[in-house]
Amino acid sequence: MVSGGPGTGAASAATAANFKLGVFLPNPGDLSSFENEIGRKTDIFLYYQSIGEDLDTADLAPIAQQGRTIQLAWEPWDPSAADLVNQPAYSLKNITAGNFDSDIHRWAQELRNFGYPVIFRPMCEMNGDWTSWSGTVNGNSPGDYVPAWRHIHDIFVQEGATNVKFDWSPNRDGDTATALNTFNTYYPGDAYVDYVGINGYNWGTTQNTSTWVSQWQSFGEVFGPSYSVFAAQTSKPIMVSETASAEAGGSKAQWITDMFSQLPVNYPRIASVTWFNINKETDWRVESSQTSLAAFKAAMAPSTSTAAQPVAGGPSYYFGWYDDASPGLQSWVLIGNPGTASQHAEVFIGGALAGAYDVGPGRRVTPTFPGVINGPVKVVSTSGGNLLVSERTIYNNSFSELPAASSESLATDYYLAWYDEQSSGMRSWIVVGNQGSQAASVNISIAGKVVGRYQVPAGGRITPDFPGVMNGPVEVTSTNGQPLNVSERVIFGAAFNEIGAKPAPSLATDYRFTWYDEQSSGMRSWIVVGNQGSQAASVNISIAGKVVGRYQVPAGGRITPDFPGVMNGPVEVTSTNGQPLMASQRSLYNGSFVEVNGAAPNDLAANQWFAWYDDVSAGMTTWVLVGNQGQAPVSVDIKIAGSDVGRYTIPAGGRVTPVFPGQLNGPVQVTAEQGSRLVVSQRTIYRGSFDEVLGRTSG
Repeated sequence: MVSGGPGTGAASAATAANFKLGVFLPNPGDLSSFENEIGRKTDIFLYYQSIGEDLDTADLAPIAQQGRTIQLAWEPWDPSAADLVNQPAYSLKNITAGNFDSDIHRWAQELRNFGYPVIFRPMCEMNGDWTSWSGTVNGNSPGDYVPAWRHIHDIFVQEGATNVKFDWSPNRDGDTATALNTFNTYYPGDAYVDYVGINGYNWGTTQNTSTWVSQWQSFGEVFGPSYSVFAAQTSKPIMVSETASAEAGGSKAQWITDMFSQLPVNYPRIASVTWFNINKETDWRVESSQTSLAAFKAAMAPSTSTAAQPVAGGPSYYFGWYDDASPGLQSWVLIGNPGTASQHAEVFIGGALAGAYDVGPGRRVTPTFPGVINGPVKVVSTSGGNLLVSERTIYNNSFSELPAASSESLATDYYLAWYDEQSSGMRSWIVVGNQGSQAASVNISIAGKVVGRYQVPAGGRITPDFPGVMNGPVEVTSTNGQPLNVSERVIFGAAFNEIGAKPAPSLATDYRFTWYDEQSSGMRSWIVVGNQGSQAASVNISIAGKVVGRYQVPAGGRITPDFPGVMNGPVEVTSTNGQPLMASQRSLYNGSFVEVNGAAPNDLAANQWFAWYDDVSAGMTTWVLVGNQGQAPVSVDIKIAGSDVGRYTIPAGGRVTPVFPGQLNGPVQVTAEQGSRLVVSQRTIYRGSFDEVLGRTSG
């Protein structure tokens, strides 16, 4: 287990916790390197497209999938024309008259079907004179702008593009009177606007022409007049939709520092800032100088103030660790919303706010945090609704998914079926996060013997391993009553897997697995059963309704049988004399390893979820396994991102294992008649590796 984490040096009064950060880059493929450079994940990605184009989903979908919001600057003109201003066909009156309705309907449909949150910014900087939709050129009058805007907005409403929010963004005005005139002349009204944006730049001394000699301007001089007017005239959230500073004429580094430090003090209504990172009229980029980059990076440092802490009272979800820095390792936090109302989620890593996201009903975000290695991880639903949260990890050519531990499932005592740091190529870590308010005294025992005693600070974690040990079960206990979350991370050869520990209160006498396979090429599987009772347990193991093994397991002992040549399901593990068990299934597939916990009776629900489904990514094939544990046939529906993808009738004791080629979306819902007892899992083959994760009830 690699330890350590990113720098968390203090910066200005405004930090990554207090606003959303956006960026424009001429090449979307440079986004990861930009984020690594500034030490922070962005929340908004600015992109430009014209009315005659189709939505660039190839570039934008991967960005949105990782939890960023697309800010789309939409331009109704011909960008290839020699004259970008005088284009009579694209006059505001022609837009209102319906001449472009087919294009607008198409855009509304494409953005609706895109599914991810979009901040739609049509016809920005209308108060200038450099675009075909400006109010004083191209045959337009200022009064033509609002009808054209409302016409576009109405079409989006007709098409049901509820994931699209409208951003009205004039160019900044240099004095209050001009800013008020802009608002009174061009503002479409609160019913037609979701965000009020301002575009503004510090040009420094870069411009010296017969019509314009630019001067160095502070952030307040650029944005102050427009902000004051807009904040007084509407309660809509205010965005800096575009900004940057030149180097010439002053200190760009100080300009950046001043901007971020002034935001919470002088401009509290500004919710986001989007930086225009391009070398165009001048070098606007953050990295135009080392001092500029250093100032920007300092402003991005995570806050340690109370402003960065989660809102109290919302459901919370936990992982012990996050790693997107170790060689070969990439990790995503998947957040799905199974409810009917939008939810706001905040992600904290090592106590610092790493990202905040709005997740629409039936939607999901999949953020990653490049360069971060730290823990524990906490995801908070600040809106109060339940979420589906898991962590997906790619390590070399292997894949693993770990469902989060929810706040109501936290306990002081946990079990894992097995520990192995003796088999060739196997390394294992026990990851323990303290979610309590004070230091936790933690004991770790393997096969009844204490192998480690630790003091874990509040909000801290430990990641011990025990070389040469191969035994089980494993027990992790907080001896002073502090709530923990516990998992086991395993590196096997070039593959990675993580499994959550079972809280002691949820131990059961009966467990189910959807499937067993020791027939497929390259596959070996063991059923690992630990007896946590006070006397010997009589244990039966059945596969597809047939008993394949009967065992006596001593108190505190375990068995690890396998069944060569068998491929069938579901699997049932039962203590026939009432002793509480811990049961998991361990599998080796080619050069990879996976472990999945059994489903206890309380897990056999009629309505179960996964955060995500992927049968599109290169090398990825995914099955949804559904076993009917009831006494009568059931009809089962499977939905992905709210759309029906399959209906199945499953006999009592039977199962289905469908795959959905071409689907890359989430969340996934598996539903049967009320009272049905389903055991549900998702099995994934990724290149040469295998992974399985159990379904969850909604939050």
